[in-house]
Amino acid sequence: MEAPVILFEEIQSSGRIKNKWFNGIIALIFGIALLFNYFSGKQMPVFTGFLWGGFIVFIFLQILASSSFQLITQIREDGIYVRFPPYQSRFTKFAWEDIEEIHVRKFNPGMEYGYGVRLSPHGRGYTLPGDTGIYIILKNQSPVMISTAMPEQVIDVLRKIGRIK
Repeated sequence: MEAPVILFEEIQSSGRIKNKWFNGIIALIFGIALLFNYFSGKQMPVFTGFLWGGFIVFIFLQILASSSFQLITQIREDGIYVRFPPYQSRFTKFAWEDIEEIHVRKFNPGMEYGYGVRLSPHGRGYTLPGDTGIYIILKNQSPVMISTAMPEQVIDVLRKIGRIK
């Protein structure tokens, strides 16, 4: 079986770290505390262990936070596919047969879906920072919002294949 042709693909990336100055201050505090503990001459192994443990956890969280999360959206001949690595290893498919209505609209991330892969009272959301998305009303499931940074191109493709007027 041959893979359906991709008519449109968008790869959005979060790839930014907020509050860099705050992270720097925390790292500086850990560094000063570790140096003070080392040069003070007092043996406090429990305190040193907590400092090193906290510092390692902080570094790990910074690496995790700075890794770029992506939202990959594809419009194919047989439906809309979405994937949010590293959370999803495979695409989620929304087949045209299962879609009752589809349109591009503005949404409020804070009030409706949040960011990331979310379940909310409004439905499922696959969102990154932004306020425009592909709103999919499914026949037998809750609605889905997929954020997009290219709403005009999405509308053009959906018009060309006859999915919106």
